[in-house]
Order: sequence, then structure tokens, then C-alpha cells
Amino acid sequence: MSFESLRNANPAEIIAGAKKRVVYLAPGVSTEIQQALEFAWLTLGPDAVTVIIDPDPEVIRLGYGSFEALERLQNVSFELGSVVCTQPGIRISVVIADDNISVFAPQPLLIASGSPSEVNGISMNLNENSAGIAAELGAGPLGQEARKVGLEGLSSVLMGSIKEDLAKNPPQKFDVAQKVRVFNSAIEFVELEVKGCKVTMKEVTLPRNLIGVSSDEVGRRLRSTYKLVDGTREIAAAQADLEQLRKDIEKRFLRVVAGYGWAVKRTDRDLLDKAIIKLKEEVAFFQAYIEIKLDDAIARSVAEIATALGPAIASSPTEDFERWANWQDEPTAEQFVIDRIEPCFLEAAKAIRQMTVSVLFKGVTYESLQKGEFIDAAKNSFPELEGIFNEFNAAKAVGEDKSIGTE
Repeated sequence: MSFESLRNANPAEIIAGAKKRVVYLAPGVSTEIQQALEFAWLTLGPDAVTVIIDPDPEVIRLGYGSFEALERLQNVSFELGSVVCTQPGIRISVVIADDNISVFAPQPLLIASGSPSEVNGISMNLNENSAGIAAELGAGPLGQEARKVGLEGLSSVLMGSIKEDLAKNPPQKFDVAQKVRVFNSAIEFVELEVKGCKVTMKEVTLPRNLIGVSSDEVGRRLRSTYKLVDGTREIAAAQADLEQLRKDIEKRFLRVVAGYGWAVKRTDRDLLDKAIIKLKEEVAFFQAYIEIKLDDAIARSVAEIATALGPAIASSPTEDFERWANWQDEPTAEQFVIDRIEPCFLEAAKAIRQMTVSVLFKGVTYESLQKGEFIDAAKNSFPELEGIFNEFNAAKAVGEDKSIGTE
């Protein structure tokens, strides 16, 4: 038995060098491995090659292989009258080539780079110590009759399910994802917005023809507005409390990275999530409170405007009023005003009935790390964090650690 790096002793080369039989068990299959297995099937025959993989789509998202390679392998197996077998939960790899067995730890490309000097496997000749492993994989004296692993075939239905799952949640580009998992651990950006809650600021634009302006140019430029909700002391206080809660969340958890937006330390994320849940609850309570008062407030405002404008329109009727009056049994100037402005109030009220708290978290992009001004801005906002971003190629090899954001 010998320890070795199976980056140097390439599994694909081991498979391609087999003269009698091949057994391949692993979470997934890469293009290189797929080509080696296809070559083995063609040269050794379909009965001499056993392939067992894990059909979980997460295997591909982790980078243990690719869907394209698996799909190609399945197509070749069908053409040759063989089958790709499945075994859920595989996280080691075993290659049996003739009378040699190699067991190694496959590297998920999402986080691993694979240093050429790594020792990640063992290789040995098949003997009494490894006979049990070989037998369960169908490479023992009884052949396939004794196999206990990978008894189910990879069907077209299962392949379709894997493809659909990957379409909904596709794998990341691994050369970027390897770094994202590391440098995203310190901070992330947050977009927090509360909409529709400033009810005392909401105004209704009144139809300009109610004012009775004779000049089209003046009428075009003149706009009359009216507060949707009367800012009573109770409403103003409730609105102020809600605004203060939002500001407290920003002050406690968020910091501005100049030129890039708000950011939060990842260590504070759980507390921030809980605070946002509380904020959403308070917004819901406030909306329910305003809803109770909204219809009465609109009716009162409409009546006030009708009372104020009605006499002027009655004494100096506009063309719009006269056209409207021709279709009424008992036309009054006050009712004319009500008919014209009530839809305006109801339309403006829709915004209040749609109070929302929206929050969007964004990871730091690798492209941002290439900008010196971004690194400086992040360091200024989070001076207590040492090594805000750590960049290295895939999994960190011994002695390979380049910190970004530290001296």
C-alpha cells in the first residue's frame, strides 16, 4: 500500500491504462474521467466496466463533476448496452483498474484547488485487506453477483430531474465561487427600504379644472395638492416611531461603504434578520392602524374641499361643471367637486395600502476586489476587521494566503 497524490497519479490515466476491468465509484464525473471511461467501455467491453455515481444535483453544484459529462457518459452507456449505476451519498472515490485499487478524496471545485503536492489517496494491489471493498463493488471472485453498491441504474427520468433541478439552481463558475466562499465571509451589502409609511407626507393632486383658471398655460403649470391624511398627533407619533425603528436598525447594524452602499458584518447577520422581522411586524401594525382611520380621513378631506370650492363654482360655473350638471337630476357644486376629487383620493390611498419592507442582501463581487478604491472604502468603514477579504486560488494550500484589506 502506498500514499500518493492522485493529482499526480491521475485517475483518468489509471482508468485508461486498464487491461482487463475498471470499477469507478465517485460522487460525480468530470469530462476527463468520462472520456477515460468511454475509452475503457470501447476497448474492454461493456461488461468489464462498472460506473457508480451519486445522482444528487448538489454533487454537481459542489463541483464534483459536470452534468454535461454525466449526460455524455449515460448516452455512451446506452449505445453500448451498459448502464451508469447510482448510489446516493457518495463522497469518496474508488478506482479499481485490473488488480490495483485506489481510494482517494475527490475535490469539490466549489472550494478546492488541488495542490500538486497534496496526498489525497492510497493505492494498493488487491489482496485480502481490500477484498471486501472489491467484492461490494462487483470486482471480487463472484463478480456482479456479490455487488452491494450502486444497484440502481441512472434512468432517463432521473437524468431529466437532475437537469431540471440544475436549471432552477445552476452551479456557479467555480473559479469565482472558490473565492466568493472566502471573501464574502466578512461583510455583505444590504439594501433596506421601507415604502408607503410616510402617510402624512402623501399628497393628492386635485384636478386643475376645479380652480377655474381660464388660461391654458397657467392651468398647465398650476398644481393644487391636498394632504391625504390629516397629520394628527397620534398618526404623526406612530409614523415617527416607525421611522426611528428603521434608523435604529441602520445605526446598529449597517455602515456605509462610500460609493458602494450599506454593508453589514456577516457576524451580525442573524441579529439583523431578527430586527428586520420586528420592523416588518411594526409596519403591518401601522398599516392596520392607518386603515382604520383612512376611510374617515378621506371622507372628511373630500367634504372639506367640496365645502370650500363649492360656493366659488356655483357663483362662477365652469364649462366642466355645466356639462356635468346637464346629466344630473339635482346638480350641486359641492357634489360636482366630490365626484371630481374622490377618485383622486382613492387612487392616492393605494400606496398606503401597500406598505412594504424590502431587504436585499448582495455578496461582494470578485470584480470589486480588483478595485483599490473599494478595498480602501471597506477598510475605512470596518477598521476593526482584520483581513476583510481573503483571496486565494480555490482551497487554501499550505503557505498560500494573500489577504486583501490588511497591511
